[in-house]
Amino acid sequence: MLPCFAQRDIKTLVYLGEDGIIKVLGKPAEVDGWEDRTILVYSDGTVIHINDETGVMEGFGTHSPKFCMLSNYVRGGFKVGDPFSKVQAFDFVHSKYGRNRPGNALKFVDSNVYRDLYVAYENERIQFEFSVKDGVITVIGMRSISEEFAEDYDKDNLPW
Repeated sequence: MLPCFAQRDIKTLVYLGEDGIIKVLGKPAEVDGWEDRTILVYSDGTVIHINDETGVMEGFGTHSPKFCMLSNYVRGGFKVGDPFSKVQAFDFVHSKYGRNRPGNALKFVDSNVYRDLYVAYENERIQFEFSVKDGVITVIGMRSISEEFAEDYDKDNLPW
């Protein structure tokens, strides 16, 4: 028998709220706050931002391969440890969430000695980030643009 490695798509955490996320992932190493958000920090390098008013996850980042994102678009989703070529091969613009908007293409943001940073779906309220080192994804992330700054975004267009 071979060991099985379970993955959780981050979309399963979006509407759980703080208590629900803790129930699913366990007690975080640290709980912090910033403005109107609760921040859960886990020992595996996972950080989750939850809106205090709505309970909705508005930010996520991880160094752990036990999470993936966008599995409803790509079999197995994108996860830490995947080759970046898997991300580059995906057509973000012509996906349902991308709505044929060229601004939703995978875009290089910046680089430093530790990583290259890319963002996808920049023209949508919920955006996805990939940190890459030597052709391998080292961090995956998701961020939501605040409602007050998202007036030009279609709030009904969701990636899940």
